[in-house]
Amino acid sequence: MKLLWLLIYIAYSGIFAQIANIDSLKDLANNLGENPEKVEALNVLTDKLRKDSRFDEALFYGKQALDLAKNIDDETGISKAYNFIGLIHRDRAEYDTACHYLHFALDAALRTNEKDQIAHTYRNIGTVDMLLGNLEMAMVNFINSIKMFEEIDDKSGYAYSALNVGRLLLMENDPDEAIEYFRRVIAIREQANDTFGLSRVYQYMAEAYTLKKKYTLAERYLYETEKMLKRADSVNPALYAATKIQMGEILRQQKQYEKAADVYLESIPMLINSNDKNNLTHAYLHLADIYIAQKKFRLAKQNLDSGLELAKKINLRNTLMEIYKSYSAYFNERSNSKNSLLYFKSYAALKDSLYNEESHRQIEELKARYEMQKTIEENKNLRLQISYKERNNVYLAVIIVLVIFVLVFTLRSYRIKAISNRKLEELVQTKDRFFSIISHDLRNPFGTVMNYTSMLRDDYDKLSENEKKEIVTMLDNSSAKIYELLNNLLNWARSQKGELVIKKEKFLLKQVFSDIFSLVENNIKSKKIDLAIYIDETINLFADKNTVVSVLQNLISNAIKFTPENGKIKVTAKRENGKAKIEISDTGIGIEERNQQKLFSIDSNLHRSGTNGEPGSGLGLILCKEFVEKNNGEISVTSEVGKGTTFILKFSTVKI
Repeated sequence: MKLLWLLIYIAYSGIFAQIANIDSLKDLANNLGENPEKVEALNVLTDKLRKDSRFDEALFYGKQALDLAKNIDDETGISKAYNFIGLIHRDRAEYDTACHYLHFALDAALRTNEKDQIAHTYRNIGTVDMLLGNLEMAMVNFINSIKMFEEIDDKSGYAYSALNVGRLLLMENDPDEAIEYFRRVIAIREQANDTFGLSRVYQYMAEAYTLKKKYTLAERYLYETEKMLKRADSVNPALYAATKIQMGEILRQQKQYEKAADVYLESIPMLINSNDKNNLTHAYLHLADIYIAQKKFRLAKQNLDSGLELAKKINLRNTLMEIYKSYSAYFNERSNSKNSLLYFKSYAALKDSLYNEESHRQIEELKARYEMQKTIEENKNLRLQISYKERNNVYLAVIIVLVIFVLVFTLRSYRIKAISNRKLEELVQTKDRFFSIISHDLRNPFGTVMNYTSMLRDDYDKLSENEKKEIVTMLDNSSAKIYELLNNLLNWARSQKGELVIKKEKFLLKQVFSDIFSLVENNIKSKKIDLAIYIDETINLFADKNTVVSVLQNLISNAIKFTPENGKIKVTAKRENGKAKIEISDTGIGIEERNQQKLFSIDSNLHRSGTNGEPGSGLGLILCKEFVEKNNGEISVTSEVGKGTTFILKFSTVKI
């Protein structure tokens, strides 16, 4: 009861009493025993300190709450503590750490099936996904939270999540749909007389109308936002600065560069004081773009450098991508085509990487949540079964024979159904993998080709002959990647349909390797890789030559892709126990042990980029395994992160 009155007091007290509230919470937490009430007090204190930007203190009390909750098995307290610690790291722009804690929070919330806590956690994870640029996953999390808030009739929670969905839609350049969500939020905020909440949604309405180029409406919403903030008991510096940034963007789009620059310059000290690193990075970027347009190159470079340093520090990859693009524009305006091209390549590589990472992260996270939900349901069923047995122990002896009969019959039916379901699941996974490759892996190299052709079209006269040749070379490389991927897709499709014909024949292994090395010679030279070849010249394989060539070419290409400059690749082939044993080793980046088994799995969606940002679909190794097995061969892998990888193949041989 004491805690309840204190929480009511905190909720309705003004800013003037804020420090007293925090001190009162500290006193209360110290005086309470080791119980859930103390966990709750520590959690409330943690969030209070977080909102006051006292992050170190907040983290100290958050960890106290988490340790105590674990000691007394308070699952609700555990989930809240993980949530608040995650939010502290989010607010400090430590996004990877925030994800770690928030997923622990979700696991704990799912175990207790507290819909309120689950909904809040989905929303919090979504905010981090959005900051990291994982927009598809962020949308999934926000929609999940909205559904749960609707179930429990939590209008305030619904409003926060709907606001974030609207923000996502703005990021995806869909202002009309965003405005619909914002209007729902406005209705809830007006009904609750929530001035602060209204000021936030008005700011995003301004952003939506800016995207629609309806600048008068955008300015009207920003004017209302500023009025509301000034009427508040104290001005929120971060929100006020964000409002200034939005006004700067309106002016910048209307090419009122001087006024826009003044607004951005006014906002930067506010953002620094409020520790809003995310918006500060955007302010530097937009200010740089203005100075590029004004040809104030020294100031443009200063702001680009500041934005780049901050974006790297807090891992804002989406913003980093835009900064690389602005660097390219800056050097292009300075007639430095070489550096312009260099930064454009960085922009294109990061763009490709973000698409691949987002796809992989989305699938892995959904799988993890499915498994957690499945475990929870199994535990619930188990508890129900145990309870049932306890209540009916007297009758157990009477019905045991009948139960055994039913179980045997059910197991038999289940086994038949499980086999069918497994086959169906494999078909679904194959289909999903196929569309994933088409939608992401095939689209990205096409996107790169389009970017480079656009650059040739727009800047042809500014580029030197060497730079044009370099772009043509990169176009050729991208086209080769597209061809390779299409070829793999075709072979895979034929294999899945049973149309791949295996024609075994005798052929000399050394000649196959000679043909492959002649194809990849330039790639090896460009990365200055030391290639060592030890092949028994007498080995003849008895296998399908086309599929074996495809396997060896894939593995050697991978070794080159994942080996850094001045690294080493070693290829050996010898007779062992009546078979040909082939080893392809590299001194590359290596593969984590938990990912080694995923390399050959259709449902793993394991994407890795090479040491020079070379994209990979993961399809090649799946084909390798299928082709090796169709030739009655064996394939395995050993690897150590940072030291390298070895693929081992075994095939049947024939004597010369």
